[in-house]
Order: sequence, then structure tokens, then C-alpha cells
Amino acid sequence: MREIKVKFIGFYAGFKDDDNIFINSLRKKHRVVLSDEPDYLFYSVFLPNDFDFAMYDCVRIFYSGENASPDFNYCDYAISFDEITYNDRYLRYPVFIDDDYAERARHKHENVTAETYENKKRFCNFVVGNGDSMPQRIELFNKVNEYKQVDSSGTFMNNTGFVTDTYEKKNALQSECRFSITCESVSQPGFVTEKILHAFAAQTIPIYYGDCHVTNIFNPAAFVNVHDYESFDEAIKAVDEIERNPEKWVRMMTRPAFVDQDYLEKMGGRLDAFLENIVSQDYHLAFRRPLKYHAARYTRAMKEYVTNRQSVRYQRFMRCRDNFFVRLALKIFGK
Repeated sequence: MREIKVKFIGFYAGFKDDDNIFINSLRKKHRVVLSDEPDYLFYSVFLPNDFDFAMYDCVRIFYSGENASPDFNYCDYAISFDEITYNDRYLRYPVFIDDDYAERARHKHENVTAETYENKKRFCNFVVGNGDSMPQRIELFNKVNEYKQVDSSGTFMNNTGFVTDTYEKKNALQSECRFSITCESVSQPGFVTEKILHAFAAQTIPIYYGDCHVTNIFNPAAFVNVHDYESFDEAIKAVDEIERNPEKWVRMMTRPAFVDQDYLEKMGGRLDAFLENIVSQDYHLAFRRPLKYHAARYTRAMKEYVTNRQSVRYQRFMRCRDNFFVRLALKIFGK
């Protein structure tokens, strides 16, 4: 069994270098070793310094579940949400595929009865912790909340007095609701996250806004797609029609969440094939990013940037700068 040396940098808090979808996929056919001198670097968007990946001259694989598109001048391969094709260099792989609630969402339409509806004592929820998003998210919440009270239990725009700050708490609240506002932070084709999936997993009807192509993955008969309406007001009329008709709510809940019930398995297979293609070819042939001329100049500049930021001199400068502005603020505004 061939040995492969890998390293992960810039991933989200809680990411496990030795137990994740990438290393587990590679382990199916290879012996994978974590190394500070990797053959293959997996990097994401949460880097301490933006260009830390430039310090590694190996094959680079970019990953993002956030709204960040790959730059193929810097990476050899990429895995992200964009609806693009680029020879063997790119795989579209939405972030929710390996979510803990994915299987529950896939089976959400099973065993639905009138009692399922009767157990939903709340109208709708809105769980958001990030206020730095498109204004349509706030607008949609305000519109639905004007129609009927929405329980907003995130750290942003909270009106419940309690915070659902874990997925378990979020699922518990959503399971009590007939509807869930599931609005992305941005509206961009292909950028669909776990928000709609979590609503399905809780057997609540998503009121969705974000990815205008969301119905390529999720069943349009199973949720209220705000993109289908000319305005938010028109979408709320559709919500009102369902809210006033329990039988229609139950009928919508019996519709499967996914257009293709085998979608999760198929995407898992595509990830396996994508990674295997990278590591199975001769190593020197696996590079795809440009390495000469302008690309080499950019790489040198990025390495100098990272090195300078890591230097003792730079750190002293930053502390002096920060201390200067603190003193200036105290002088202007007082203690």
C-alpha cells in the first residue's frame, strides 16, 4: 500500500486532521501520513496569514464550504460550491453532504401523519449568528415576522430570550416549528449550505432564499423557494396558504427532500474518484497550477509577505501600532 504524506491548514475550528472526509477517502486505498513536509497540501479559508499555503511547494488542494471561490493560479485542484468545470482540477461538493443531519434529512418524508403537524406548536424559526450578510436575509425575516411571530433564537436579532448555539439545540427548536427561514448569507448560484438541510432534518418546511439553482439538488415540492416568487410578499402569501391548510402542510412534508435520493452516495463516490485521480498519477505530473514566469513571481511575493508577517520585527511593529491607536482613542474618548 502506497504511503501518502498530507497536511491540512486553514480549516474551521473543530476540524480533525486525522479524521475527515479527505483523509478517510484516501485511506481506502493508501496509507496516509500527516506530515509537515507533505506531498499534498489541503488548505482552506481560515488561515492566520492569507497566503500561508504559498510556503508549501507541493501539490495544493483548496477546499471551501464558505463563500470563497478557488484561485487556480495558486492551487492545483479545488473542491468547493461553484457550478464550474475545469478539466480534472475541480469538484463541486456542497458543504452539507457530510453533515451529521444529512441522513435524517433524506428520510424526513417518512412516517409523516396529521399528528406530525399537531406536534408543531410553533409557527416559524430563524437561527442566525452572523449579521454580516446580504440585507435580504433581514428583510425576509422582518416580512415573515410581520405576518406572524417568528422565533429568532440565534445570537443575531434574538427575540426569544434563549440562544440555540449548538446544532442539537437548533434541531430541537426547529422540530417544534412548522416552518424555518433558511436564508443564506449571500445569494450566489451554487452556494447552498447546511441551512435548508437542517430544516428538512427537523421535519419543518424551509422558507429558502440564497442559491437560485437550489432545486437542482432539493425537491421543489418540499419547500417554499422564495426565488419562485416576484417578491417576498408573494412568497409569504404561499406560506400563508400552507399555514391555513394543515393537509397541504402534511402533503408537502411527505415529499422527499432530495431530487435524487442517491445524491449523497453519488457525491461521496465523486469525491473518492477526484482524490484518487490526484494521488494515483506520477507525482511530478500531478501539478496543475502555473509554476513559471508570472506565477513564480507571485509565489515569491506571497512567501515574502508571509515571512515578513511572521518576523519578530513585524510583530513588534504591529504591537506598537496597536498601542498607538489605543492611546489615541483614550486621549480622544477618555477612559
